[in-house]
Amino acid sequence: MVSRGAPLMPKPLRAIVVEPTNLCNLRCTTCPVNNGMRRARGTMSLELFGRIIEGLPSLKRLSLNNWGEPLLHPDIFRMVRLAKDKGTKTAIFCTNGVLLDDAHAEQLFESGLDILEFSLDGLPGVYESIRGVDYRHVKEAIERVLARREELGSSLGVGLVFTVCPDNEHHVHAFRKAWQARVDYVKMQPMVLLGERTAPYCAEFFGKHDGRLVVLWDGTVTICCADVEGEIVLGNAQQESLLDIWNGPVLARIRAGIAKGRLPSRCQRCVELDTVVGEKRYS
Repeated sequence: MVSRGAPLMPKPLRAIVVEPTNLCNLRCTTCPVNNGMRRARGTMSLELFGRIIEGLPSLKRLSLNNWGEPLLHPDIFRMVRLAKDKGTKTAIFCTNGVLLDDAHAEQLFESGLDILEFSLDGLPGVYESIRGVDYRHVKEAIERVLARREELGSSLGVGLVFTVCPDNEHHVHAFRKAWQARVDYVKMQPMVLLGERTAPYCAEFFGKHDGRLVVLWDGTVTICCADVEGEIVLGNAQQESLLDIWNGPVLARIRAGIAKGRLPSRCQRCVELDTVVGEKRYS
């Protein structure tokens, strides 16, 4: 919790989220991408991504997904390789798994990816009602990656991310039992909703990381992955370096406001599903 009035100094910027694309091949009931997202759709150029990475020589953790399916980006594995070649310690992305065929599986091992997460929101029946695709198809994709990892003796981390919503909350315990011994971790995260909150805290921004920014596909820089529409514009990576944005006047004003208990208006409308089976990230 951030104390009211306490100065908030920028930590080193060692973690970023880059949105390769906000296009997606699914229409999940828990996700806004194909259910109301208003901002323009597109994919980040490899040139812009390269400039972002070049400007962060001490980057510690890169998450190559935000809103959208990263496997829809034609250069997603080149992005991973570029980041790793520049010294990024941990590269990670999360996929719905539908597009992950044998060719993609080989590319992800060759790219140097450190962690692959699959977004999987339930067991058969409930999963299909949320995702609109066959659970068995994605289960086979996960098993394909795990088998290939074993064959190669690879250190790739494989995790599952379960977005908890009212429709699948009753599947949580059975889901853990089915998967937790087969993958490296199972992460439960409550669905993000729009509501009202008053707690003067930004866990993603100040609490859990060394310092983190989110870069949308068009270069727009915002505070948090929950800023679906990119309402909190800190700058644009096409015109400024992330370090200049991180240490710049816009974020200085936001930090000063949070220290006094004033959240940006978008953050005031952010609330997570009230559940005891997932770890809250924003409140």
